[in-house]
Amino acid sequence: MTTFQPNQAARTTDGGATWATIPIPSSPRLAAIEYIPGTEDTYSVNDGFFESSNLLLTTDGSMSWETISHPPSMDCMQFISPTIGFGGGAVNVSDNSGLYKWTGNLSDSTFTSTKKIPANLEVVEILTNPASSYLAIKTNNSLEGSNTLKVEIFSGYGQLALSKVVDNKAIITIPIGNLPNGIYLLCLRDKSHYFSRRFVKQ
Repeated sequence: MTTFQPNQAARTTDGGATWATIPIPSSPRLAAIEYIPGTEDTYSVNDGFFESSNLLLTTDGSMSWETISHPPSMDCMQFISPTIGFGGGAVNVSDNSGLYKWTGNLSDSTFTSTKKIPANLEVVEILTNPASSYLAIKTNNSLEGSNTLKVEIFSGYGQLALSKVVDNKAIITIPIGNLPNGIYLLCLRDKSHYFSRRFVKQ
């Protein structure tokens, strides 16, 4: 557990019944702590929302700390292993960045590469919502990019219900007659644009 102003940290070994204070550097200001899955006692701590460009890393359960730099717009992060982690935050309008991926291993402390956020696909509207047998989607046909779009439809439980490639044109028609009734998420994308919106199948 960490707090800020001033930075403080504590740990528990009995499910929160008792806590022991542990030493932690006073900078950067810290608000969010993340356990690194697949390790014995490795944690990262960052400011959470103060737009610092540093985080703290301990690989020995807080006995020692290392400062690692990261993009200043990265407010949150999530690791699934010592080599796979992602971060995100406010979009940097100068280069459209804001998604970040850990590219090294915690043992050598290399950090991120920037992933650009796709621009919004210029979809005007879903013409049939609710829909029964097909979705009709009106797009801006002047959109620059690929001649095709990838269509994905996800159920309310997050399961992929449909995936196909369609021509990028002013009116896109997607058959959905075989889908069960319910609420779905429609996603359209090409190499640099995306669009997502919920619709009702009835």
